[in-house]
Amino acid sequence: MAIIVRGEIIGGEALLDKLGVSEGGHAFSRCINRVERAAEGKRGKVLSSEGHSVVVSFEDMESACLSSVEMHKRVADLPPISGIHVSLSVAIMADPEEQRAIERAARLLTRAIPGQILCDRGMFMEAARQAGLKTLDLQHTWQPTEDDAPIELMDILWNESRTPDSAVDTVVQAGAMFTPEEDLEKPANAMTHPRLRLCYGDKKMLLDDQATVVTLGRDRNNDMVIADSMVSRVHARIVLRERSFRLEDMSTNGTYVSLNGSHEVFVHHNSLHLHGHGVLCMGLSVHDKKANCLEFELF
Repeated sequence: MAIIVRGEIIGGEALLDKLGVSEGGHAFSRCINRVERAAEGKRGKVLSSEGHSVVVSFEDMESACLSSVEMHKRVADLPPISGIHVSLSVAIMADPEEQRAIERAARLLTRAIPGQILCDRGMFMEAARQAGLKTLDLQHTWQPTEDDAPIELMDILWNESRTPDSAVDTVVQAGAMFTPEEDLEKPANAMTHPRLRLCYGDKKMLLDDQATVVTLGRDRNNDMVIADSMVSRVHARIVLRERSFRLEDMSTNGTYVSLNGSHEVFVHHNSLHLHGHGVLCMGLSVHDKKANCLEFELF
């Protein structure tokens, strides 16, 4: 059985934008090195370390769980770099075929919010318990591919101050970040070729397989310009990656998001999985009458 842990550093692009390729790249490498050392400390084998992601294989599930917790702790221990906090999201998958486990871990990682360790509850619950770790049943199912049965998802809680009860609030505040059950009933083409429509005033943009990134900010070189003093020069961007749309904030004042009419989520130097429809506001709350808000819809 191949057991794969995939971690992604959140905030690396903000470092590069603020500090430049040389200094920002050096700071980012420190984060990656911490993740790799945490893996190797639990007998993990680093398979790849490219861009913002690290892929590690383990011989047993308990080591994979413990290593994922240690990865988070080491990244969290880093002080802010030029005012920027970096964070980590992690996915764990197991499969008889290593390549398939790697691919599924990559897909699952697109569902994670910063600070999470997502895994298959049925496979990893006992290993986490044996390792003495707290877990949270997310009460969501996820389908790796069209041919697979849905699996129940679990979050391994790495922060000692974060209890299962408090973690529930995070899941709710994140606006049900997982694909709703009804989305699993959509035609295969809708899952394979996702599209996102973004509207701001009378301007509309479409993201799909051909146009995978849109930048948002005050600078006129952005794809969508928001002329507001609360908006950073390059405030945020929306990226299509692994058939999933993510909002990545790189701003001073953060981005407020309401997904499907749910509770507002504040994203600051982090990323958030977008689904369904919703509202994005730069620098001000969705409920603030002065806020410049953009509307989005996936279809």
